[in-house]
Amino acid sequence: MPVFLASLVAICAGCNQQDNGKSTGNDGQVANSHMTWMVKLTNSQSLILTGQWNKAEAAWGELKRGVKTKDEINAWVKFQMEVLEKTKSDPLKEELREGAIQEMEWHPDVSKSYIDWLKERVESGLLSEKLVRQKAQELITKIDSQK
Repeated sequence: MPVFLASLVAICAGCNQQDNGKSTGNDGQVANSHMTWMVKLTNSQSLILTGQWNKAEAAWGELKRGVKTKDEINAWVKFQMEVLEKTKSDPLKEELREGAIQEMEWHPDVSKSYIDWLKERVESGLLSEKLVRQKAQELITKIDSQK
């Protein structure tokens, strides 16, 4: 019975600790609960590219809302190319692909670095969904007219 009481006391003592915004992993290291946007992008890529469509869209939407700095915008636009390339085989991710091309369209100053990639993918048929193809062609025209 004394072991049981000692365990109960230890559990109750843990209940009274305040949450300081940090969590402890199995290795005993304390991890800050507030990750940077770039870390979130890295951690979410696999889910977005290969996970279930609804979870992928939720993670993509959360990342989209957090983009603020120039470096984040650059990384975000570059990631949209991955989304377009690596989700083609999943028809349930068509809306995600539409969102990806729209993100590229909303940041033409960054997307112009990827104009050749975009042209090649339109020509190859990778961007075959009607809205995705239309937005890609509009972006190509917009970037080409600014040269």
